[in-house]
Amino acid sequence: KPVGSSKIHPVDIRIIAAANSNLAEAVKKGTFRQDLYYRLNTVTIYAPPLRERLCDIPLLCTHFTAKLIGEGYPRKSISPEAIAALCNFNWPGNVRELENVIRRALTLSKGDQISPEDLSIPTGETDHAPRPCKTEPASMAFHEKEAIRKALNHTTGNRRAAAKLLGISEATLYR
Repeated sequence: KPVGSSKIHPVDIRIIAAANSNLAEAVKKGTFRQDLYYRLNTVTIYAPPLRERLCDIPLLCTHFTAKLIGEGYPRKSISPEAIAALCNFNWPGNVRELENVIRRALTLSKGDQISPEDLSIPTGETDHAPRPCKTEPASMAFHEKEAIRKALNHTTGNRRAAAKLLGISEATLYR
């Protein structure tokens, strides 16, 4: 219902919101509106920071390189040593920072292959030891299953209510 109007207009929308802080804690502290939190908090999907998903770095590098080459950047590959250097960085700027590093390296590197020297990240001493990959990169299927699991937990196993909560049909939820 538009402000100042008495007429109701049906809408079919889905709101996706992201935050880089714990909103439940912000509500408790009074720094985030409780009513807005409860309107937004239907299904929560936790996306860990890049430093916790080192296995995703080679895949993301491939994706960003292909995307940027498609946008007209020079066609180059990334050396295994450069990938190792990227995996040893802490990524305070997360995935956006990685994309910008790849963009800059494609632009400024001299050869056909990006080397560690072409990367604009600190090399050598890092604030952590290199960490091996322990899990598979999270797939869309993983996030879908996680959202369904949380919806079913929230509705204490009621499939009809979980499907409604997710905005999908019961048949889709079952499949």
